[in-house]
Amino acid sequence: MRGDYFDRARTLAVTLLVLAGAMAIAGSFLDWTTQGELPEEILMQQGGGLLAELSEPVTGFDAGDGKVAIGAAVFVLVGALLLAVTRQGRYGLLALVASMVIGAVAIAAYRSLDDTTSDFFRKLDLAGEIDPGIGLILCAVAGLLGVLAGALGMISSPKESTG
Repeated sequence: MRGDYFDRARTLAVTLLVLAGAMAIAGSFLDWTTQGELPEEILMQQGGGLLAELSEPVTGFDAGDGKVAIGAAVFVLVGALLLAVTRQGRYGLLALVASMVIGAVAIAAYRSLDDTTSDFFRKLDLAGEIDPGIGLILCAVAGLLGVLAGALGMISSPKESTG
């Protein structure tokens, strides 16, 4: 690998940002929820008739929050591309902020899984114990990775000249 330390760090940041963007997009189409155990009272009331419907996993795209994560992931990817081409730290900042959105959406959805009064829980008509799916975890990790890589991209880029 040629170049100085900052060039290598920027290359690493761009690579990690592309990975984070791809993870967020993939995670948005994967399961965000999985059905845990159903309480006895639901099993008694439903007589087992709606078990197949209740056990269906929900993707981030179906939930709606995955669309926000995909939109933010596009900004992460654009920031990575512009960081690689222009070598300006402001594009690392763009990717960092977009990654914060991805992480915030994923963490808010994750926290809503246990709260039966949350909009996320009610909007999806979830019942019983709901566990996080692989897509939700992937989006949360993508948000964290993007924040770290965006910060690395910012600090590894030269300051823009003011004159």
